[in-house]
Amino acid sequence: PEDYHVAGAVECEELKVVAISPGLRHETQAGGLKEGRWSGGAQLWILAKQVGDLIELELPVGDNQPRKVAVYATKSWDYGTLRFSLNGQPAGADFDAFEATPKVAGPLDLGLATPRGGKILLRAEVVGRNAGSKGVLFGLDCVVLGRP
Repeated sequence: PEDYHVAGAVECEELKVVAISPGLRHETQAGGLKEGRWSGGAQLWILAKQVGDLIELELPVGDNQPRKVAVYATKSWDYGTLRFSLNGQPAGADFDAFEATPKVAGPLDLGLATPRGGKILLRAEVVGRNAGSKGVLFGLDCVVLGRP
């Protein structure tokens, strides 16, 4: 149900896309989970086709104070392995988003980021795929920003 929200979440499907691989499609997806619930009832679904495909989202913060960043993603049977960055700097460990049964994963700790101009840029890039996966798609549910 849409009334479920992760505390303090910024919904990825509502964020501004500031960079994306040429020809890459994305959309809001509200169904298909077998375990768990998406915050706000939906996720940002990225229909990646190959290693190297990426999307970069703008997180409005309002000031330039450092923030802890955690992302909630989705795991599924046709999802790839992701690498995250914050403001162009590597963040957290690579995330294998493969799972035979679609479910929500998170929070994934991406560490600290200092906003620039009141914004943090979150990038997710496909860097590979699990041998069991049938694709390299991925889904981003929400981001939670906290004080260090």
